[in-house]
Amino acid sequence: MHTRRLVLRPPSITDAPFYLALMSDPTYIENIGDRGINNLADAIRYLHEFLAKSGDDNALRVVEERESGRAIGLCGLLRRDFLEYQDLGYAFLPSDTGKGYAREAASAVLETVVSERTCAIVSQSNVRSKKLLEDVGFSFVKMIKFPATGEDVEYWERPRP
Repeated sequence: MHTRRLVLRPPSITDAPFYLALMSDPTYIENIGDRGINNLADAIRYLHEFLAKSGDDNALRVVEERESGRAIGLCGLLRRDFLEYQDLGYAFLPSDTGKGYAREAASAVLETVVSERTCAIVSQSNVRSKKLLEDVGFSFVKMIKFPATGEDVEYWERPRP
């Protein structure tokens, strides 16, 4: 999948250094959660597990700058047992936020949706993420408990245009 500035591609084991940088970042841990990735071996283990369970309906893509080929984030649709619709997920390196990359990647991913709705979950304190969801057509619906942590999170939905 391509946009004007980005390439969205499936992850591979060679992305382990990028996953380590992204998922060990304090902002990622605060807003998404601690995946226990503290070194390169952890990132490789995580990728092996993620790739083993990935499929067409559970597809986070690595987002690269088209010009440089540098990995800058993740974006895609996730299938979660506790949600009725696919969940839009995204995360970007702190050095690459504020440049419109997340909006561009999310818009491209949402163009592929075939179900009547897409959902997203976001922590109450993640103001930037909520702004992005509004910008790409999502609306807040309700608060739900995230099963893995028991945390109250915001549940948003977007109808297919």
